[in-house]
Amino acid sequence: MEQRPASTPPPLDDQRLALLDSIPASIAVIDSDGTIRAVNAGWREFAASNAHDGESDIGASYLELAQLDDDDARDSARGVLEVVTGATPEFALVYPCHSPSEQRWFELLIVPLAAGTPRPVLALHIRVNPLFDADDRLRRIAGSAIGQLEGITTVCAWCRSQHRTPAGDWAVMDPPPDPDALHHSHGICDDCLSNVLLDAG
Repeated sequence: MEQRPASTPPPLDDQRLALLDSIPASIAVIDSDGTIRAVNAGWREFAASNAHDGESDIGASYLELAQLDDDDARDSARGVLEVVTGATPEFALVYPCHSPSEQRWFELLIVPLAAGTPRPVLALHIRVNPLFDADDRLRRIAGSAIGQLEGITTVCAWCRSQHRTPAGDWAVMDPPPDPDALHHSHGICDDCLSNVLLDAG
């Protein structure tokens, strides 16, 4: 792959900075050598919520994350390097960043800011909690539905004294179940079915 001279991000005038600030994500503009050149309001606000000065990140190396004892951090640094060098057109990673008070999930997107390589990139950290919350709700609903189905007892609608066992056989319940209770379905036990057939004969 052809390597061109390292490039820097386009100048960030007030209009470009305002555009970055309007995006609901934590964003860093990263030079082709991995240096953070600018951050948006979302980055600074998230940093402040974690007792950190986001402005101090400007001039730091994003690639230093690779030195941390954290798989997601190392993967993030690797993703930046891969997009900077052109090894991949873009990079995405979903990772947890929980706080003491809530569960938080983010997706990191690394996209190029120039065509040549090595090239500057944009790192966007987007909160994706709604997706995980919806998935969690669906799992709870599904689990509840399965639990309800597993708790259903099939009662004979004729004699109302026998129920179908987990093995599929019919047996007398003592005491007899309440046929009008929730979590009951109805069938016909073998005894009642035999009587019906005898009567029909």
